[in-house]
Order: sequence, then C-alpha cells, then structure tokens
Amino acid sequence: MSSLNDDMSIDTHGTEDPMDTSSRPSSKKMKTKHPGPRQRSHVHEYFKETTAGHQCQVQGVDGICGHIIKEGGTTTNRARHLTISHKILSSQEKEKVIIIILNLNSIN
Repeated sequence: MSSLNDDMSIDTHGTEDPMDTSSRPSSKKMKTKHPGPRQRSHVHEYFKETTAGHQCQVQGVDGICGHIIKEGGTTTNRARHLTISHKILSSQEKEKVIIIILNLNSIN
C-alpha cells in the first residue's frame, strides 16, 4: 500500500531542488537590539518569586505592595506594574524621558 506522499512525489532525476535551503548555510545575519551581554532587568530588584507567581516587594505607606503577577519568564508585566502603580522606571526608560525633556527644552 502506498501513501499519499508516494503518489505525489516528483522525480527530479538527480537535480537539486532550488527551493531547498536546508543544506545551504544561512547568509542572513542575526540582528540584536543590544550587542554584547544582556543586562538583567530592573524588575528583579522589586519582585520575589513565590509559588503563586512574582510578588511585588515595593514598600509603600501601607506596607509592602504584595501584588502577584502570574507569568512565565518575561518581565514585561512586572515592569508595567512598577511603572503604573509605583512610578518606577528602568534606567533605559529614564534616559528616554531625559532626552525628550532636553529636546522639548531646546525647542522652547
């Protein structure tokens, strides 16, 4: 009994398929946003890992925040929580704000 793939195969008579890129080395270079070693996110300073998720440890007037974010390995939601709830920015975000303020001041 032959399979569907056997019936639909194309005999190329020993010619190489020009569309097959599996044997060719990739000429495309990988681009990264930040060359060099990755910097650890600032969120690790403000959260501790618990069995329930990542718990915010920012001290407020009413005590520790304690907000739990259930997520995998990404830090995006934790960074968003710090920004919105506690007005805490990463060093890169602070630099962007300073650049914008300087640009606005140079316009005036």
